[in-house]
Formats: sequence, structure tokens, C-alpha cells
Amino acid sequence: MAERIYIFDTTLRDGEQAPGISLNQREKVEIAEQLARLEVDVIEAGFPVSSPSEFEAVKAVAKTVKGPVICALARTDRNDIDWAWEAIMFAERPRIHTFVSTSEYHMKYQLKKTPKQVLEMTRDAVAYARKYVENVEFSAMDASRSDPKFLYQVFAEAIKAGATVINIPDTVGYALPDEFAELVRGIMENVPGIVSMVTPEGPPVLDVFCQLLEDGGYGSYDALRRALAGQTEAKAGLKGPSKARPVAQPKIDRDAIRAAAKAVRLQGATGEATQAALF
Repeated sequence: MAERIYIFDTTLRDGEQAPGISLNQREKVEIAEQLARLEVDVIEAGFPVSSPSEFEAVKAVAKTVKGPVICALARTDRNDIDWAWEAIMFAERPRIHTFVSTSEYHMKYQLKKTPKQVLEMTRDAVAYARKYVENVEFSAMDASRSDPKFLYQVFAEAIKAGATVINIPDTVGYALPDEFAELVRGIMENVPGIVSMVTPEGPPVLDVFCQLLEDGGYGSYDALRRALAGQTEAKAGLKGPSKARPVAQPKIDRDAIRAAAKAVRLQGATGEATQAALF
């Protein structure tokens, strides 16, 4: 298990997908500044290409917030990546996060692309993003329903093209914790270059995003299982002021779980409007 778990907060991007949530520029900056005070490692500020107001909000976060990595989301389209860079170019520590679907269902019905085309899209997007930034995250959307052998190929191509962070999303909440831990283990064992992958911060980052959220502690348990399997970055998000819950380190009387919890560096996370999707 990794000695350190990095916290990636996606409140400003994925958090906005919760019903009734729409953040303006001032609110995004205010939340980002609070997240920086909580010492999260990465803030995903938004999806710049989605609208002019979203672009300006991400740009404001990048210019204002110091400390964490500031990340912008982009599809594999080069125009998306251009917009992402324009939005975060003033960040102290910028990251571009690009993604493409890898499950049979998504490739066939959503993308209408073949596996070979998806591999090409992955290579092109990561290499293009690396022209702008050293820190590039690649996500395989719907990874938990993807063929593991194809997933290994996609991640290997992303790493060869220059990805510094690999994300394994459970996009539709399909996998059970033990199944997902096994998927992480398989990726660690079968993807060439994943152990030697280096980020601008130093060690390799294997990032996992689980859509199970923090229902009855299930998300925390799932995150701990994946940490034990080799995950080094956990994604989190706030769910709004009406359901406040402080982010806390679990205290369970099991050596393995205590070791996993110890690896998570969370300080002072007790904000009134804070509920974590993971931890």
C-alpha cells in the first residue's frame, strides 16, 4: 500500500451534477479557497469548454487559489484541451484531465468508436495535453465495466504518451468494493510503466473515482479497500450544506484498515458544508 494518499476534490466539477446545484464564479472561488485551507492536494475546478461562464470561473480559480494543483477537465477533443489550458494557464500548479470511455457499452452506443479508435484517441489526447502541461491525468470512463485486458492496453498507451496520473472511474457505481480492489490490483500488475510513472510532485499516482458516494460509510470503506490494493489518489466531492458531515479519519480496530487510514493526510476538515464522497 502507498505511504501517502493524495486527495483530489471534484466539488467544483462533478459536484455541480447534483440536482439543484449550480455554482457561480464567486462561489467556485470561495469553495476552492476553503479546500486549499483544508490542504487538499488537487482541485478539479471545472469543465472549461462547457460554457463561457464555466471557462471564466475555472480561470478565476486558477488565478486566485494557491497551494493545490488546479485541474481542468477535457474530452479527448483537441478543442476541449485548448480551452482547458487557456483556463488554467495561470495556475501555480496546473493539470489537464482528459478522458474517454472504454467499456463495450460506451464505445459502441455513446462514442460509436472501435477499441482501436479509442486507443488512438487516448494517445493523441494525452500527447497533445503534454504540450501544454507536465501534469496530465487520463481517465478511462466506465472503467469498472470495461474488459480488463483492454483497460490495461489503454492505460499503457496513456502512460507511453505522457500521462502522469491514471484514473479508474466506477462511473455508474457498478463495482462492489472487493471487485474494484481486484481491478486496481490487476492494473498495478499488468500495465507496463505504471509503477515507474512520475508526476511533477514525485511518486506515481493511481487515481480512483467511485460513484458510490458516502452512503452509510460505504464510500469510505470502498476507498480504504482500494488504497490497500495500490491506489495512491482518492477523489472526493462535497454534497451541499443540507447534509453536512465532517471529513474524518476512520477508526476501525483492524491493522490493515488503520494502516490505510494513516496514509490519508486530511487536516482540519470540519467545514459546515462538508460531506465527502470518498473519505
